[in-house]
This record gives sequence, structure tokens and C-alpha cells, in this order.
Amino acid sequence: MTLILLASGAVALAAMIISSRAAADKRLYQFARLDAAASSASAASTEVPTTLVLELLAVALQSGTSVLRSLDLVGAAINGQTGAALRQAAQRLSVTSSWDDVWGSICHSSSAPASRTLTSVRDCLRSPWERGIEAAPQIRAMIERLDSAERSNLEQRSSRLSVDLLVPTALCFLPAFLCIAVIPTIAAMMG
Repeated sequence: MTLILLASGAVALAAMIISSRAAADKRLYQFARLDAAASSASAASTEVPTTLVLELLAVALQSGTSVLRSLDLVGAAINGQTGAALRQAAQRLSVTSSWDDVWGSICHSSSAPASRTLTSVRDCLRSPWERGIEAAPQIRAMIERLDSAERSNLEQRSSRLSVDLLVPTALCFLPAFLCIAVIPTIAAMMG
């Protein structure tokens, strides 16, 4: 009976090793594909996080520059579509004073990550542009909201991760427990 248990345990162990090796090979292949895609993409397509763009704008505005000059300077400092859109907004706003027309066309023509950043910038700088009030408190409030939303998202994902890790672990230990503890106990009771 113990020989059968040892043989079944060896078969189960071999199956787990083979399946984990196949999964590892698959992950390596996916990583290699992602790495190749990332290296082929240009550095200019990398988007800067929204909070960093807002921090740069806050620093520029607190140093005494105008909204237009701040948009232009931050747009020149960052790469990607967001930087180009900020410079374009500064250029268009210098010609016209229609805040909604300028930002509406820029936000709709941008990609999703750039559009989210541009929408945040638009919302933060609307009152300073239209009413001439200080922008720093509004920018800080927006940064706090974005950080809070990101923290909440991370907490939700980490709680799902603990459940996702517990189920496979339990499924791995249950057969081992049956083979090591339950089956020998039943065999000892019968024989």
C-alpha cells in the first residue's frame, strides 16, 4: 500500500513540475515579447504620470510664470503626446481666449492616458485662467484626489491578489494532505 502511495505521490510531483515548467516558459516568452515591443517603441511615446505633470505645473506657476508660459514650459519638459498637447494648448490659448474650445479639441484628439492627464490639467487651470485666482491649491487638491484614487485601486487589487494566491495554494496542499495524512490513516485502520 505504501508503494502505491509513493508512486502516486511521485506521479503528482512530476505532473506539478512539468506544468510549472510549461507555465514558466510561457511567462518567459510573454516577457520576451513585451521587452521586444518596449524596446522597439520610441522613448518619445512614453507618457509621464498625471501627478508629475501637475507637480511641474504647480512649481512653474508658483515661480510666478503665467498659465500660458507654464503650459509651454511643462510641455517642453516632458515627452510624448501630453507634452505636445500642452504646448499646443498654450499656443492656441495665446491666440484665442476660448478655454473650452481649445481644451475640448485637444482632449478629444489625444490618446486615453494623455487625455486623462490633459483633462486634469484643464480642470485645475480653468479658474486661474478665467478668474485669475491662484492655481496651486486647486492643483494640490487634484493631486490628492488622484493619489487617493490610486491608493484605493491598489488596496482593492491587493485584496484580490490574496484571494487569487490562496486558492491555488489550497489546491496544491489538499492532495498532499490526502496522500500524506488521510490515505495512510484509512489504510492503517483497515489493515
